[in-house]
Amino acid sequence: MEFRYAHEGKWGGWIHPEEISEEAHFTWRMGPRSKLYHVNQGAAFHLWQEQDRFEHQEKSASVYFPRSMGYGLAMHYAEEFAYHFMGEPEIDSLQVKLILLDPKASDREQVLEFPTYMPEK
Repeated sequence: MEFRYAHEGKWGGWIHPEEISEEAHFTWRMGPRSKLYHVNQGAAFHLWQEQDRFEHQEKSASVYFPRSMGYGLAMHYAEEFAYHFMGEPEIDSLQVKLILLDPKASDREQVLEFPTYMPEK
């Protein structure tokens, strides 16, 4: 899962929070970075499940996702990540995407993009 933030109308680069905590997770299984790794994995899993539910219904993405649990969880996690790790409590909007990699399918990536989220002020 990756996300990026807009602050004062300008988008930043894509952040992959799992990479920040992955090495610490594998080195120190019970440390705070390990917990962050598991939170990231949980948010990504719920967002992936939400994508599956979306594909089996009739609403548009802009109507379906803002009211869905998996999308809401991912957006909340991304907002908290910005606040605690990036010092950006004021964000205009954020975007999230999932990058799925199937090693059995020749390492081809599938990128799932979701609607832009605008936090309530």
